[in-house]
Parts: sequence; C-alpha cells; structure tokens
Amino acid sequence: MKFLNLIKENYLLTLILITATILRLYHLDYQSLWLDEIYTMNVSNPDLDFSTTLNEVKLNGGFPYLYFILLKILFSIFGWSSIVARLFSAFFGVLIVFFSYKLGKELYNKKVGCYLAILFTFSEYSLYISQDARTYTFYLCAVILSFYFMIKFIKRTNLKNAIIYGLAAGFVLNTNYFSFINLFAQFVIICFYFILCAKENRISFIKNSLISAGIAILLFLPNIGLFLNVFGFKSLWIPAPTNESFSLLFNEFLGNSEMTMFFITPLFIFYVVNLFKEKQTIKVDEIIENKNLFTFTIIFPWIFLFILTIFLKSYLDTPLIISRYFVSILPVFFIVLSIGFFQIKNQIIKYTILFCLILFMFTNTTVVKKYYHNASKTQFREAANLVIENNKNNEPVYTSFKYWFDFYLKNKFNTIEKPDLESVINEMMIDSTKIKPFWYTDAHGKPFKLSDKAQQFVDSKFYINESFDGLDAWTRHFTLEKNMVSKFDIKPYQPLKTLNGDLTKVWIEVFEKEESSYKISGWGILENIDSKNNKISIVLINDLNSKVIKCQQFSRPDITKAENKNINFDNSGFITKIQLGALQKGGYKIGVLIENKIEHKKGLYLSEKTIIIN
Repeated sequence: MKFLNLIKENYLLTLILITATILRLYHLDYQSLWLDEIYTMNVSNPDLDFSTTLNEVKLNGGFPYLYFILLKILFSIFGWSSIVARLFSAFFGVLIVFFSYKLGKELYNKKVGCYLAILFTFSEYSLYISQDARTYTFYLCAVILSFYFMIKFIKRTNLKNAIIYGLAAGFVLNTNYFSFINLFAQFVIICFYFILCAKENRISFIKNSLISAGIAILLFLPNIGLFLNVFGFKSLWIPAPTNESFSLLFNEFLGNSEMTMFFITPLFIFYVVNLFKEKQTIKVDEIIENKNLFTFTIIFPWIFLFILTIFLKSYLDTPLIISRYFVSILPVFFIVLSIGFFQIKNQIIKYTILFCLILFMFTNTTVVKKYYHNASKTQFREAANLVIENNKNNEPVYTSFKYWFDFYLKNKFNTIEKPDLESVINEMMIDSTKIKPFWYTDAHGKPFKLSDKAQQFVDSKFYINESFDGLDAWTRHFTLEKNMVSKFDIKPYQPLKTLNGDLTKVWIEVFEKEESSYKISGWGILENIDSKNNKISIVLINDLNSKVIKCQQFSRPDITKAENKNINFDNSGFITKIQLGALQKGGYKIGVLIENKIEHKKGLYLSEKTIIIN
C-alpha cells in the first residue's frame, strides 16, 4: 500500500520514468556496436581473467576500472552480449532522469525537478548515450548525484551528509577522469560557502568537508596509476578547436534542431533577465532561501570551470572539444531551461511552450532523424554478417580493423590484418600465386578505394559478387573471374519475351563500353517480393553459348521509396564489368536474372541492349 500511495503522490514522476524507460529500451540493439563499444565488449569479456581485464584498461588508460568491472560481472551472470552492455547504460539513463528530478527539487522546487526530468527524458543526446555501451550515462548519473549530495551538504552540514557526499564524490571519481574538473568546481563552491558562513560554524564546516574529501580520495586510490597516465594523453583524432566549436557542441546537445532552438533561446534570455534582477546579499541563509541566486552559485562554477579547463587544454596542449567529453555539463543547460519554464507566470503560455518543445524534441529524434530506424553508428555488425553468411569456403578475410571485426567474426574465419585493400592487391600483382578469392572488410573512415592500376588488375582478375555498403563500413567478396561466369540454360525460358518467369521490374542505367570491357549497372526487383535475399546476375544470351555472370549488388533505398509498396527493395542495385576477352565471337543479348531461393521465385528480363564481339 505504501508503494501504491507513493506512486499516486508522484504520478507525474512515475509517468515520466515509464516514458524514459520505453524510449531507452526501444530498439536498444538496433544499431551495430561501434568502435569504442566493441572495445568495451572486448575488455569486459567474462572469459578473460580479472588481471587481464585490469591490464587492458590500464593499457588504454581512458577510464577508471569500475565500469568495466561491473560490466564484466553482469556478463558473467547474464551473458556476453551487446544487449546486456546497453541495458547497463539504459539503466543509468533512467536513473539520470530520476536523480535529475531530485536535483531540481533540492536546488529549486518540485516543479523544476519535473521539468528537468522531462527534458532529460526526451533529450536526443541523453537517449543516444543511454543506448551506447560506454561509460557516459554511468558518469553523468554520478555527476548529478555528487552535485545533489553536495547541495544537501551545504544546506545541512553534518556528519551524515558529509559521509554521503564523500561516497558520492568517490563514486564520480571512479567513473571518468573529467570528474576531477567537476569536483574542482564543487571545491570552489564549498570554499565560497565556507567564506560566507558564520565564524562559529567554520570549524564544523571544515571538519565535515575534510571527512568528505578523505572518503573520496580513499575510494579513488585504486585508480591513481591510471590517472597519472592520463596526463600524457594526446588526442590525434580530435580536430583542433575553432571559433564555432562550443556553439556546435551546444547545438549537438540540443539535437541540432532549429525549432528546438527557437523555443529554447527565449527561455535562456528570460532566465538571465530574471537573474539580473536579484538583489545583493552575502549571508548564507539568505542566498539559500533565494532560489535564483542559490542556483546560480551552483551551476555557474559547474559549467564555467569545466569549459575553461577544456578550453585551455584544447588550445595549449591537445584538442578535447567533442560532445561526449562535455556530457557532465548537460544538466546545467536543462536546469536553466527548467527554471525558465517555472518563472513563466501565465500557465497557458508556460504549458504551450513546454508542449511544443517536447513535441519538437521528440519529432526531431523519431521523424526527422529517424533515430530508431536509421543507422547512426558504424555498421561493423552488418559488414561482418555478410562474411558470416556467405563465406562458405572459409576464404581469407582481410581488414585493417581486425581487433574490432573479430568481435563479430568470433575467430570463425582466417582474419588477416592489412593496412588497406591496396596492399592486398599489390601483393597479388607482385606474386601471381597469391591470386585467390578473398574478402575485404573495413570501416571507420576507410572507404572502398583503389588506385587506377590496382583497379585495372581487379577488373582483369576478379569479380565482386557480394558487397555491403553501410554507414562508415563496407565489405567486398573478390572471387576469380572464371568462377563468376558459367553456362546458362536458356531453354526453360523459350520462346523469349521481355519478361520471362516470375514478374520482374528492371532498369539498366549504365551500359558503357570501355577499352576491354562493358560496364553495366542499374536496379532490378521481383514484383511484390522483399529484395533482401535476391541474387541478381547478367545473362549473355547467345544461340550457341549463353552465359550467366554474377553481379555485385548494392543498396538502393531510393527504389524502396519510389515503389511505395511498404516492401523493402533496398537490395536492388547491381553493377558488373564484362571482360570482352572472355567471350567468343558473336552477338549477345543482355538479360537480367533475379533469383530468390527463399521465396522460390525466379525472373528473367530481356533488354534491348546487345554486345557484339568481332
């Protein structure tokens, strides 16, 4: 009964938490694990002993041990999977919503706490890190907790609050090394209130503060070695800061939405105008009672000292301005907005603006960016799956990201690390004994690209019959030309018509003669059949010797959109090069064969195009 009464008393918060949970669990594993997430999985592998895991964390030195240890324990209990890893992040993502409510309530009042929880619930950035197998929701939750208990400590300085705050500070130190900046801001805030507090209270204030500091330092001691390594960190991949770096960062936090910014900007201005109206006071009790002034003394050091530190570090040493490093200041933006909402006196205006802001935040995430249905992370999984599903002959798989692809390939194949595809082709050009079928898969800013010389070699020796082009990842299967061309029995389709067998729709967009080959590309589908399992081939129809040549297929989402039948026709693009030297003299009509063995469908489209070999 007590639980039900608690829910009834806090029905709005309950509804917010349910909504936050649904948004964070929906399509939780839709996206492939990206580079850093795969590192998380590998380091926390339950098959590794604890000493190996700790050494791996120490070797990379990016984060303290705690996150990886907890994840390793969860993997040991529930299994080593991306779902478990992301559930861990989603769990803390929901806790962020709950504790942001507690923070807003303690900092200002219950209504501000609700507004703050609502903003975190629908925040695109908060959703993203809640479905990411990295430490950022773990860290952000700890930051919010530490500021929450610091506020309680300032308001009611006693041993109990000192111990709890010390534990919270120790916790945040074990989540991320940027937390030192957060705690430095808290140190400045505490010093400010120490200076203003009554003289008779200062000794007690110092004693309790030292207790909190001692607990935090004691809890952090296991990470001292790791922390010292961070001082030598150099970011080779983060771009140098520009005059727009912080504005771009702010926009990313708010979803890069003009409509969202339209509603947010006046709220910021409104908050600042009201803040400037506050009268001066230097008494602790009066500051705490003045909600606007008290909030300012907390959030200004929180955001200013963090930005200043990263700003100086980025310009004087190594660039650090990327959004996930700034996640700990996200609550400050939402606190300002929440107070802005609260200070609007007209209820109609207040709730109209709140409703519109939530609507545009949600729409921008789900409709404009299609967060739950479009790939937004490097597609390691999809690129690897093409190899897993089609490498029946266990041909070698080359990649420059062996450590990451091996997570999905799971040592099922002979995976060989090479700097790029060009180096593989060069080895074959030098040593003809190495000309054998192979796979190449790559990702993370390494596109499929060959020099003209290497491309000519590939065109003369290989056909690419399996391919995947996804977000920041790709795969190609290079098979020998002789294995790609086979005889084709045309008799079942005679007498030939334009459409033969099951109904097809085909369009040849490119039909170009080159020096020693014909390039053919276009798209083709079987009517009313999902194209996922379709195989497309070019048929060279000759009265004496018809041939079928497999094609490289690629994604054509525009065909799905154009057909507008609620059927996925993405896997409909095809391209091939027909080497003229491999054909006997005579004329060849060009046909396109589409097969789907799962649906037991097969159709042959006969085009008007021909190839003449003299």
